[in-house]
Amino acid sequence: MELNLLDKMLEHYQGEQTSVTITLSNKIQIHGTIKAFDSYVVMMESKRNEILFRHAMSSLAPYAPEEAKRPSPEKPVPIKSSAKSRKRPPKKPRQEQPASRVVAADADQSINSGMKDELMKWMQEQKAAK
Repeated sequence: MELNLLDKMLEHYQGEQTSVTITLSNKIQIHGTIKAFDSYVVMMESKRNEILFRHAMSSLAPYAPEEAKRPSPEKPVPIKSSAKSRKRPPKKPRQEQPASRVVAADADQSINSGMKDELMKWMQEQKAAK
């Protein structure tokens, strides 16, 4: 039986007892060493033993502590500055609501009262028809 790439990696990390990080599909990261695996699950050994379903695994990588991931402070990262610095104009203070909105609100209310009057007429006609 031919091993797939994931099986080859798991076998290598298990044989070398390499500390690995497995990221699950829900973004949870689990650190530890691989104790055993089959086609459905991977057993991890760390502070506690865990069984992970392989279909839930998103990635597998050797464990790298946070200190090793950070760039060294000896080499500062250069900051690119643009030749033209653009200044934004100062923000204008907010103005009060224009009068047209007040007029529109009055118009909406008059439309609503007109609809109400028509509805009342219709209800009275329906009562009279019975």
